[in-house]
Amino acid sequence: MSEFNDCVVFKATYNSLAVKVVNPSHVLSSMLIMDKYELMDVFNFTLKLKKSIKKL
Repeated sequence: MSEFNDCVVFKATYNSLAVKVVNPSHVLSSMLIMDKYELMDVFNFTLKLKKSIKKL
């Protein structure tokens, strides 16, 4: 169940980055969202997510 929640968090993070690319006026709000994560945490989390997907 926690892995499902992780997927939701990752998707929300990804969406905030997509908004940054599509609409520059949202860069500040996207940066504030991303500010909650350390870069390495996001990187490690992405690796964990990929491994979880491979298990399915």
